[in-house]
Amino acid sequence: MEQPLYQEASAEFYRQLPAKTCASCGKEMDEQCESYQSECTDCTVTEQ
Repeated sequence: MEQPLYQEASAEFYRQLPAKTCASCGKEMDEQCESYQSECTDCTVTEQ
């Protein structure tokens, strides 16, 4: 069964997004569903 064109375009859009990076150090972060964290764990621990 073929996927509708809009599903292919939507999936391609998300594949093209750049990796999420830390706002403090710029290190690439692992994406997590429902996470609004903008700093990596190293920077978060360092600031406390």
